[in-house]
Amino acid sequence: MKKSMPYLPQTFARKWVLAEHSLRSLVKAVSWRLVGSLDTFVLSWLITGHAIVAVTITSVEFFTKIALYWLHERVWLHIPWGNATNIRKELGL
Repeated sequence: MKKSMPYLPQTFARKWVLAEHSLRSLVKAVSWRLVGSLDTFVLSWLITGHAIVAVTITSVEFFTKIALYWLHERVWLHIPWGNATNIRKELGL
């Protein structure tokens, strides 16, 4: 007997597949980095007392952390735990 997903229409549940384009991961990385960089700038400025030093730190970490976040997202796409495809298999859909 197949288990159903009560919160999703059955036809949608059968077609539900987890996929994320690499470009989407990159856009998410950039948007998150904007938030994180604002935080880094404020903290760096408070700690050093110099806006120029804070801008330098923020500029460097902006690009390195985008790359790390993108890589992190791409690795997680290969981990089956908790993804829709694995859930479908567990539910017999």
